[in-house]
Amino acid sequence: MHYSLITFWHERQRFLPAVLAVAFSALLIDLQGGLLVGLLELMSTPVDHAAADVWVGHPKVRSVDLGQPIPAEWRARLARQPEVTRVDPCVLGFAYWVRSSSFSSRTRPSESRSRRAPMTRHASAPRSAGRTQ
Repeated sequence: MHYSLITFWHERQRFLPAVLAVAFSALLIDLQGGLLVGLLELMSTPVDHAAADVWVGHPKVRSVDLGQPIPAEWRARLARQPEVTRVDPCVLGFAYWVRSSSFSSRTRPSESRSRRAPMTRHASAPRSAGRTQ
């Protein structure tokens, strides 16, 4: 144990950056794990809150967020099964929403400067205030 402490003390210039690098990589791994858990919770929310016992999906659906409706004849075939009480279609998809007012409120810097009153300095204004009027 004594030899290890002496080694750490003599190699402290290499030991401290190594410990920091390992700690930072552990932080990044935790961050990625949190992102994965959050993504799985987001994708499973409709399934968790639905009362359905069986989910049927189109065979060409590659991901949950890329929903594609199943054909009507498949729904009719499912409805004819004696164990099935009802068939409810559900198509899931995700989209980005942007308010149109956010684009109209932005102006170009040249436009906003042209609408301001011209900047002039009055002879009676004190210079120590540092503001132009």
